[in-house]
Amino acid sequence: MIAALALAMTAGPASTQDQSGAPAIDPKSPPWSAIGRVNRFGGEFCTGALIGPRHVLTVAHCLYDRERGQWVDAGDLQFVAGYHRGDFAAQALVNEIVVPPGFLPDRPLTGDNLANDWAILILNSAVGIRPLPWLPIPPGELAVRTGDRTALVRVGYSREQAHVMAAHANCTFVILGDRMLTHDCGVTLDDNGSPLLLRRNGQLSIVGVSVSVPGAGLGYLGAALPIQSFAASMNRILGTQ
Repeated sequence: MIAALALAMTAGPASTQDQSGAPAIDPKSPPWSAIGRVNRFGGEFCTGALIGPRHVLTVAHCLYDRERGQWVDAGDLQFVAGYHRGDFAAQALVNEIVVPPGFLPDRPLTGDNLANDWAILILNSAVGIRPLPWLPIPPGELAVRTGDRTALVRVGYSREQAHVMAAHANCTFVILGDRMLTHDCGVTLDDNGSPLLLRRNGQLSIVGVSVSVPGAGLGYLGAALPIQSFAASMNRILGTQ
């Protein structure tokens, strides 16, 4: 049933326009093909990014069923890489979910709980797509790059554009301590898990994972977890699989 979800929509164009006016991207070509939808049984979804042959980075709260008060079964999840209007580059079912012990799914997304809102999905097979590199950046260096409006790109899916891979470029970002950053890339409900990409030496690398949180009368705020805050844990997970 999950597989059918990815195939049910009518196939669309091979490329999608970056919403900031940057050149179009092709969801089925690198590096964009490493980004895709994490589909849940029943039709819900979030964004994920391939960081290893069988490893997908996303957010933890997307994998918790609040109505049932329990984690979603791994077998009810599917990663669809390069998904765009029913077309996609590859797909695989999820074999295992890894979340940090510090994340408490039944608590509000604030403070330490928000800072632990990341997860890695281990797929049941490699999808044959080159993973995105990821880049831990010291907070001091990240702060220096604030204001570089050509460096940061957020790519993912939202409720408003559930079947379109949309990119938001020309973004600025600012570090908040060592476990959180904010950005002004376009952000709406349900675009959680979108990778924040930094271009360096002609290569895009993941520097954070987006978590949209409600703002006081301001809609949703662009918050993200910087890679350096959980890089050691990611290394351990990737090194044991």
